[in-house]
Amino acid sequence: MGWDGILTIAFLGLLLAAILYAGLTDSSGSRASRSEGSSARSAQPNPPQADSPPLFPRAFVTAQRANVRSGPGTSWAPVTQVDQMTEVSIISEEGGWSNVQLPGGQDGYISSSLLERGTFQEVRNLVCKDDEKRKPYSGEILKQTLTGQHQLTVNAGSQDVLVKLRQGTQTVLAFYVNQGQSGVVRSVPEGHFNLMFASGEEFSRKCLEFMSAMQVTADPNTVAFVTTYESDGYNNYQSRVAAEYTLTRVSQGNFVPRSVSADDFRE
Repeated sequence: MGWDGILTIAFLGLLLAAILYAGLTDSSGSRASRSEGSSARSAQPNPPQADSPPLFPRAFVTAQRANVRSGPGTSWAPVTQVDQMTEVSIISEEGGWSNVQLPGGQDGYISSSLLERGTFQEVRNLVCKDDEKRKPYSGEILKQTLTGQHQLTVNAGSQDVLVKLRQGTQTVLAFYVNQGQSGVVRSVPEGHFNLMFASGEEFSRKCLEFMSAMQVTADPNTVAFVTTYESDGYNNYQSRVAAEYTLTRVSQGNFVPRSVSADDFRE
């Protein structure tokens, strides 16, 4: 075989090697490309979902209690009642009446004059606007539905405090204590109660709450104001409770308050 034959074979060998190498490169590159493409697709975040606007405009009830009627007028029978600050959806309005949807899905009509649009806090501020600007004094009773002969003393810390004695969701006693002072009530009723404390700014007598920056704590335990009876065989004795709370950290204190939501404190 001459040099021409050797060179031809060598050239064919090189060409074949080049083709095989190119094929391997294409195949490998193709696999890498698919893998990267798959990886890139899986890493793509889902497009953000825009918040859907409410179907109907919303409003809050401003009356203490409002009738929900079957039609737009006082001649239509009430079907239910809703409390103040109940949020409703306004379906339509006609002749001073609003066709609304209640939180449970029920429809009815409420006088438009008893509804106010806006955020919860905006409407709450409007509802609780207080004409009386006089600040309560320490120990001033702002609400009392039951009376008794037990005593409760609250020593405030660096902020004014509104104290509420609750049975379930009902406030049976509410009184005010100014910062750094003590408030004493000697007409606490008989029973077991939840004791709550609120502080904040812009106090409203009308709603019995602070309209700004309100923070609420409570005694985690039920407080018992219960009269006990004893006898020595000759005389009968009655003992009543005199409870005292200090709302600042004290040595050997036995009261660690828990946080409570402002909604649970509101009337």
